[in-house]
Amino acid sequence: MPNISLPYLTKANGVSDAAYGYALSLSGILQVIGAPIFGSLIKSHGVKKTLYLCFTSNLIMMMLLCFSQDNYSLFLSRLPAFFIHPPTAYQTLLSRLTSPGPERTKAFGRFGFTIGFGLIVAPVFAQIFNSIFGLIGSFIGTSVICILAFLLTMVYIEEPVLEESTKEKETSKTSTSPSNAYMTLLSRPNVLRTLIRKTLVGVPILVSITIIQLHMINKFKMDQSLYAIYQFANGTSLMLINAFGVAMLRKRLSEPKLLLLGGVFGLLTMFQFCYWESLWQLIFIVPFLTSGISITNVVADSIITSSVRDEEQSLILGLLRSIETSCRTIGPAVGGYILQHYGFGLLGFIGAISTIGSILVHFI
Repeated sequence: MPNISLPYLTKANGVSDAAYGYALSLSGILQVIGAPIFGSLIKSHGVKKTLYLCFTSNLIMMMLLCFSQDNYSLFLSRLPAFFIHPPTAYQTLLSRLTSPGPERTKAFGRFGFTIGFGLIVAPVFAQIFNSIFGLIGSFIGTSVICILAFLLTMVYIEEPVLEESTKEKETSKTSTSPSNAYMTLLSRPNVLRTLIRKTLVGVPILVSITIIQLHMINKFKMDQSLYAIYQFANGTSLMLINAFGVAMLRKRLSEPKLLLLGGVFGLLTMFQFCYWESLWQLIFIVPFLTSGISITNVVADSIITSSVRDEEQSLILGLLRSIETSCRTIGPAVGGYILQHYGFGLLGFIGAISTIGSILVHFI
C-alpha cells in the first residue's frame, strides 16, 4: 500500500522527481546490503525476533512518512528499509517446518499465493484508508497491519520450533567470516548451478517488469484504469499459479524438470516482448510471464534450501533476496536506458538469450 500513495505524497510536499528517484534508490541499496545481514540475524537470533525487528522497522518507516514534509524527511524515512525483509524470514520459517521436496515446493507456492493476493487487495485497502485519512491513509493502514502482524507472530509462532539445535549453535560459533560462509554455501551441491539458472531467467523478467508500465504508456497510450486491470490480471494469475499450478505440476514433474519448464515459460515471454505490437498481446503475455517467474522462483528456492543445512537456510535466502533487490534497484535505470535508446524489443532479445542459457545449463 505505501508504494501506491508515496508518489502522490512527494508531489504534495513539493519533492522533485529526481529526489524521489534518489530516495527509492537509497531504499534499494539499503535492502541489498541489509538482506544478507538480516539472514545472519535470523540464524543467530531466530525467526521470531527478526520478524519483530522487521515489523518494528516497517512501523517506524510508516510513522516517518506520515510526518514527511520535505526531502530530508523523505530520505530519513528510507533508513528502516535496511531491516525490512519479511520474505526472507517467512521462507526460512517454511523451510524449517517442511521437508525437502514436494512439501516444501507446495509451501513456497502457497507463500507466492499471498503475494499475488496482496497485489489485488492492496489498491482496494489503499483507496479505503486514503478516503478516510487522506494522502497518509495508506501509511496509517500499513502501520495497523504491522501491529497486527507483530501480535500474530507473538501468539502463533512458537520459538522452540525455530530454535537451532545445540549442534547447530556450536557450528555457528565456530563459523568463519561471512564471505567464507557464503562461499561454503555456494559450494554445496546444486546451489550455484540452481542459482545461475534462476538468475538467468529471473533477472531479464525483473528488469522488464520495472519499466513495462512506461513502455505500455508510450506505445499503447495505456491509462490508469487499463493499468489497474493489468495489475489485477497479474495478481490473479500469480495467485492461481502459486496456489494450484505449482503443486499440480510438482506431482507430475521432478524439481529439475519443473525448473526447466519455468525457463521455457520465461523464454516464451521474452519472445513476445521482442514482437509486442498490440496491447491485446497481454492476454498471452501475462500467463507466460507469471508462470515463468513463479515456477522458477518457487522451485529454485526449494532446491537451494534443500541443498544446504538447516542453520544455513536463512543465510542463503538472504543472499537470494539481496540479488533480487539488486535487480529491482538497478532495473529501472538499465531498462529505462535501453527503452529510450533501443526500444523494448531489445530487452526481450537479451532476455531470450539469457533464458536460453538457463535452459542449456539444465542439459550440461
